[in-house]
Amino acid sequence: MSKAFPHSMMRNRVGILFFLFFLGGCSVLPHTLDTTAVEKRDAISLFKTMIRQQRDCGCCVDAAVNVKLRSLFYAGTINGYLQAMTPSSLKFVAVNFLGQPLAVLVSDGEIFRYLSITESKSYEGNVSGETFAKYAPGGFQPEQTFYWLVGRFSPGIIQIRDVSRDEDGRGYWFKMNYKQSDMMSLVLFDPQGLVIRRHLIVDDHDEIIMNIFYDDYTAEPCPLPGRITIKSLLHNSSMELEFVDWLEDISFSRNEFELRLPPGFSRVIVP
Repeated sequence: MSKAFPHSMMRNRVGILFFLFFLGGCSVLPHTLDTTAVEKRDAISLFKTMIRQQRDCGCCVDAAVNVKLRSLFYAGTINGYLQAMTPSSLKFVAVNFLGQPLAVLVSDGEIFRYLSITESKSYEGNVSGETFAKYAPGGFQPEQTFYWLVGRFSPGIIQIRDVSRDEDGRGYWFKMNYKQSDMMSLVLFDPQGLVIRRHLIVDDHDEIIMNIFYDDYTAEPCPLPGRITIKSLLHNSSMELEFVDWLEDISFSRNEFELRLPPGFSRVIVP
């Protein structure tokens, strides 16, 4: 059974859904070791192999998901179903312990709609607006939502700035950015599984502004994370998304991510 949130959280249901999906915060940069020229060359070669394999994977995913929240002030679980499609289409349906819908969140990377069943209201706004900016951490790119959720890289030219070995032997850290972006990433690459284990977005001062862990991947050829953990030092918070029964060999249309206003519901436009 899902746990209820404190009344102070429930006063802003739009904020809850954004907090669930866009939690962020600071952390400590990973400790790394230098690599030899040969080691770096081999790591880059395997990294490029992973990228090529990702390009051949499907455009859509569908899964049941359990969202667990932990902080000094609250703890709880929200169960639901998640559908996503490249590059940025997302639908999350939160359900109660009987499987009945409680809320629906959809976004196409430009606008979002949040349907509160209990309030009979639809909250709508732009991802470039104040509401989204208030809850989304710096570095989150809503136009790439699909790729963040599945631990992959969006199409584009990736510039590798540096490669170093993880101090704990978990793989190699790639410092990189897209050619069309100044946003810098630190990515922990697992050369054995050919997957991403961690993805950090850092600012100009090398401070982490987004921190994501990917674990429990499914089998090849297109592995999907069974668990995503987003951590923040803000209030010692963490969010864990546990995925069940990933479906990847499926296809959606854009229409399936449209959310029509049900009869009797009112529309609320948020800034």
